[in-house]
Parts: sequence; C-alpha cells; structure tokens
Amino acid sequence: MASGCLYAILGTAPEASHQELKSCYQKAILQCHPDKLPQTCSEAEQAAAMQRFHLVDTAWRTLSDDASRREYDARQKENMRKPLPLNEKVHLDDMDWQEDEEMYTYSCRCGGEYVMTDSDIEQNILIISCNTCTLSIELVMEDTLKSGRTFLQTDDVHITP
Repeated sequence: MASGCLYAILGTAPEASHQELKSCYQKAILQCHPDKLPQTCSEAEQAAAMQRFHLVDTAWRTLSDDASRREYDARQKENMRKPLPLNEKVHLDDMDWQEDEEMYTYSCRCGGEYVMTDSDIEQNILIISCNTCTLSIELVMEDTLKSGRTFLQTDDVHITP
C-alpha cells in the first residue's frame, strides 16, 4: 500500500468494509493523537505526530462517507491509467534488503522510499512508485533475490502504487 494512498494511511486495503476501516482508523488515530503522546516527546516528534494525525483524520473523513469513497476510488483508478513519471532504472542489487521486514527499499530524491517485496517481484511488478511523491522507478532484475529466493521473469509488467 502506497503512503499517499488513503487506505495505506489507515493501514487497510481498498476492499475493506466500513467496519474494518473504522477499526483501522481508531487504531491509527490512537498512535498519533496529540493527547496520547508521551510527555518526553521532542517538538519534532510532536510535529510529526500532528501531521500524521491530520493525514489519518483526512483519510477517515474521505473513506467513511460512501459517496466520497466511491469518488476517491474512481480517481485512484483513473490515476493508475496515466503513465507515471519515471525517475530512473534501478537494478535490484542496488536496492537495500530489509531482512526483518522482508522487503527491498530504495531512497527517492524527495526523501521518500520505493518499497518492493518478493511477492511484488514474483507478480512481475517492475514499476514502483515512491511512497511520498509521484516519481517511480523501473526495476531491472537478475535471477536471484537478496532474500535467496529465485523467480521466473515473464513479459507481463504490472505497476504498483
């Protein structure tokens, strides 16, 4: 799930029910609510939590209303049809393997990250969007993943937001 994506902000999937959305919202809002932060938080941590709080609140207000959710989903589908601005081609070997999270990451020039899992690679998703901005990278792969798994490469290319 992409970070600019409202579903990713709430930590859920587009096919989630209203009750699932609400549960994820409640969990997310408690993690960043200004009244729930420890007294020892720095100003920077408080500012980051407040920004996250506003993102979670905006995501909930949009997705909790059926009409605005349908409109948001339609816009997302339309945006998926548009070509993404390609920042560069990156070899899988140049991405960092995060063993504890079992994913590959690569830093974007905006400060965000491109994130890819073995599952994405197995599904032949080769265009990856930044989790912060609109840039994307094209993945150039070898036959073995840093996780030690191998994969079959096909000609079908999919895009992940």
